[in-house]
Amino acid sequence: MAEHGPDTPSLAHERQDQPATICRDLYAGPLAIRAQGRTYLPQFPAETDAAYDFRLGTSVCYDAYARTIDGLTGMVMRKPPKLAEDMPQQITDLWENIDNLGTHGDVFIQHRHRDGEIDGHFVIFVDMPPADPNVRTLRDERMRRARPYWIGIKKQDVLAAHYTDIGGRSVLTHFRYRETITVRDGYVEAPVERIREYNLDGERVEYTLWEKAEKDDWAQIASGFMDIDEIPVSVGYHGQKLGEFESRPPHIALALENVKHYQLTSDNDNVLHKTCVPILTRIGYEDPEDGHTVSPSVGLDLPMGGDAKFISPPADGFDAVERRIEKSEHRLAVLGMSALMGVKARPETATGERIEKAETDSALASHARATQDATEEAVRLTAKWLGVELPNRTAESRWVALNRDFEALTLDAQMVTAIANVVTERHLSPETLWDILQRASILTDDFDPETEKDRIEATSAQGLNEIARILQQRRQEPDEQDNAA
Repeated sequence: MAEHGPDTPSLAHERQDQPATICRDLYAGPLAIRAQGRTYLPQFPAETDAAYDFRLGTSVCYDAYARTIDGLTGMVMRKPPKLAEDMPQQITDLWENIDNLGTHGDVFIQHRHRDGEIDGHFVIFVDMPPADPNVRTLRDERMRRARPYWIGIKKQDVLAAHYTDIGGRSVLTHFRYRETITVRDGYVEAPVERIREYNLDGERVEYTLWEKAEKDDWAQIASGFMDIDEIPVSVGYHGQKLGEFESRPPHIALALENVKHYQLTSDNDNVLHKTCVPILTRIGYEDPEDGHTVSPSVGLDLPMGGDAKFISPPADGFDAVERRIEKSEHRLAVLGMSALMGVKARPETATGERIEKAETDSALASHARATQDATEEAVRLTAKWLGVELPNRTAESRWVALNRDFEALTLDAQMVTAIANVVTERHLSPETLWDILQRASILTDDFDPETEKDRIEATSAQGLNEIARILQQRRQEPDEQDNAA
């Protein structure tokens, strides 16, 4: 039996690998999807490799998934996260360069929120340079500039996370993740894979750094203990939580529909190419050895009984493919906006009292709270590294405040027009449009969709009659002017 190395993934990692890969590939964009070839665009039975390569090279994946992810992230991060006013100055100073690489805390959290929207959850590791035995005074420590810093870890890079029951409390006792660094040798760069491993040993955390050597062997290049009594990891769940460090990507249905749309448009273009290219066919004689030029300025000399005509394949399936693409685009629109739709919770009492609008929730609001909670946990770990005390945290006074304005959507005229066009093209129902406008406070709270339907039906006939009357009047005006002349 082969010996397992530090890169051995956990069962939870393996279960999440396929959906996480699909979502990441879709977010990477059309060129990344095309580079995957048959993974997302299967080859037809009896289709030659040359024909497939041509079809692959002319197929383009519509970037609906990535645009939706960026749009939803932008709505939450339209206003930057804000630290509490009484936050310790040491943490406020770190916020300007939270990862020790020059990234502002606002940008760092935006990237983590986006990771959660793509993968289902994100991870923040709060690290601290190991203690230097040569540093003896606080002045020496400051000169060394040792400080906590945050590391963003993608879901698929977490190889394992195991919990142990200690004193009736579930505690993270083992954590491993992989990273890739770039090593330069002169003008040549090469990627090098590393594994960082952390184990809780009593009240200390032991760390080990592994690096892949030749022949896929792993070499231990560093080890030691961290001066903290817990593995400093924070996790934010956006998708359905299936277990510790295990989640379902919240927009996996949108990703799969985007793949289907890619395949459908490829089929459509393939059919379009074949039905719009007539083939010249000559009947009754053999082709000259040197062939024959086909051009509007070139004629054909045919023997008696010969025939020549352009034959175009039937396009019976073209309309069906078009209708299927329209249905897919409708699904993309609905799935993309579903994160904004309010979902009412169950009544807390058996009397079934009416739940107020303020109690409605949306998936995006839940994701924002998850990002907020994970950020505050990272703040707590940072304070623990620094040995500073945080202010009291309440429901009204949080350590980190995230934008919630998107819960009451703000739509400008251009956005309303764009959404209305989606309804006109039958990719969105009028009822959904009314729901969006009502949540954006453009429609009043007492707006009744059923009453509005009755009004539309009642005024439609009147509107058509009025348009006909105006057109008839405009037709008569030139005749009256001619008579007057």
